[in-house]
Amino acid sequence: MTYPDLPPAYSLRPRRRVPWLSGAFLLAVAAFVVGFVLSADVRNGARSVANAIGDWVEETAAATAPPTPSGVSAEAFTPERVAFAGAAGANVRDYPFPTATILIRLPPREELHITGRLNVQGNWWFRIQLPDGRVGFVHQSVIAWGAPSAASAPVADVTPVEPAIQALTGHAGAKIRTGPSRSARVIVRMDPGAELAVIGHRRVGEHVWYRVRTEDGREGFARDDVLVAPGGGPLRV
Repeated sequence: MTYPDLPPAYSLRPRRRVPWLSGAFLLAVAAFVVGFVLSADVRNGARSVANAIGDWVEETAAATAPPTPSGVSAEAFTPERVAFAGAAGANVRDYPFPTATILIRLPPREELHITGRLNVQGNWWFRIQLPDGRVGFVHQSVIAWGAPSAASAPVADVTPVEPAIQALTGHAGAKIRTGPSRSARVIVRMDPGAELAVIGHRRVGEHVWYRVRTEDGREGFARDDVLVAPGGGPLRV
């Protein structure tokens, strides 16, 4: 029987091996062997280059890093009026610039302890000190101004404590106020466990208000239910 010829694409002849494939395979094997032998030297060289680049990056960053808040040159400034965070609160930043890192977001009506100011492109940035001792900057647009500051008037009927005794703020901290009343202005908010010196006391209604002095020298009043004795029990005078 006679079969028709198949098209060339379906030829039944075995394919011939391509010589260049064998050569490429041998070349790849040789490259792998050479790379394995030289890999230690190559790695050491790459490591040296990476270390040099890392040192350069660190030196450049140190030379161009912005100054810390305490290192920013701001003029000393004590406002004549009490300053508060505005209706939307206030972002305290580590540098007097709108995109600087935010240290803390203060709630509305939080009192600001302003220690200096700096004019940047026509805008005032005020340097403030936080209760935990950190220093930062707030923009003029987020500050609300209260009544003019006045020296604390002497409070009558306060019995001195001499010598002063030590006290600690309770587990919720304590607000130190200008007078023996919860409506008196807050001078500073103390963290839990903060040390205070009790220098006087006065009974008001069912509570005793203690005149206290903070470690930085500020004086004010704290109620008996926010203070404890150094051993942890109720404070007794």
